[in-house]
Amino acid sequence: MKYFNYAAGPSALFPEVVDQIKQELCNWQNTHSSVFEVSHRGAEFMAFAQNMEKTFRELLGIPEDYAVLFLQGGGRGAFDAVPLNLPLKHKRALYLTSGHWSRQPALEAKKYLEVKIAELVDQNFKPTKLDWTEETKDCDYVHFTANETIEGIENFTPPKVSPGVMVVADMSSDILSRPINVSDYDVIYAGAQKNIGCSGVTIYIVKKSLLGNAAPYCPTILNWDVYYKSDSLFNTPATFSWYTCGLTFNHLKEKFGNLSNLEKLNIRKAEKLYNYIDSEDFYTNKVDPSIRSRMNVSFTTPSEELDAKFVQEAKEAGLSGLKGHKVFGGLRASTYNALPEEAVDALIDFMKSFATKYR
Repeated sequence: MKYFNYAAGPSALFPEVVDQIKQELCNWQNTHSSVFEVSHRGAEFMAFAQNMEKTFRELLGIPEDYAVLFLQGGGRGAFDAVPLNLPLKHKRALYLTSGHWSRQPALEAKKYLEVKIAELVDQNFKPTKLDWTEETKDCDYVHFTANETIEGIENFTPPKVSPGVMVVADMSSDILSRPINVSDYDVIYAGAQKNIGCSGVTIYIVKKSLLGNAAPYCPTILNWDVYYKSDSLFNTPATFSWYTCGLTFNHLKEKFGNLSNLEKLNIRKAEKLYNYIDSEDFYTNKVDPSIRSRMNVSFTTPSEELDAKFVQEAKEAGLSGLKGHKVFGGLRASTYNALPEEAVDALIDFMKSFATKYR
């Protein structure tokens, strides 16, 4: 029996990456030590880190006037880091909400500045608008979440804002799943544990002209300029997390060549699953089709009892990680980069048999 992991994060790694970790576990780069044990300032690790950033830049086409930083603290750390590091003339920001994870950073930001909140997606899971020029005239920046993992909503188009207003995007669950124009953003941040590698590192892409503006009370551990000047080695990094990131970047480049090729696969996987859900009245997806997530497909059966049975029986069939988040309920299949198309086919086959059994 084959096993597939649809967890939302930490999530599945590419099998090829896991195999390489196994092979190198006890003797990484002929150091006769594992990557857990080598110095982060040793020649081998420093060279690996430099190549990791180089490959990441190549995959996303990151311009030279943007810094790439590797910090700890996860997405929640970024919720504080953003208002603590950006230059704030008005001390006011607009936070666009579309679900659970776009509401959380707004709550954190209220500790540091005035926060205006507006719905990018309404309570019926339908998009509102993209032009926020009027609402941002007196704001320093606008923040939005490109993909809502819990509800299964994507907001890929950057909001239109008033001139001079910075655009900040949380791309924790869709980074590297598609090409983006980095120049459309002033700050991008992403936790690693969904599409990049394992938990323990958060990647920031920051316009260099914004560095050096941290508030006096910003903790040094969250100060972007400190990490830029120290090549992200101000403190001992989560070396294994960096290692899995580097292996994943290399694998993406070798297997897909570019993110356009990977995006085609991700679209095909999501369309297969949504097409089946829409064709079967036993399952329901609440999100407007125009903003359905490619990365996280949420759905329900006719009852909570059947949802629970679905999770249990799917696990017995080798399909794990399908329980929905506690704040949203239902079921969820995360179809990140590392999930093969074969896993989507296997899930659809199981869904068909489950619907037949309990209809």
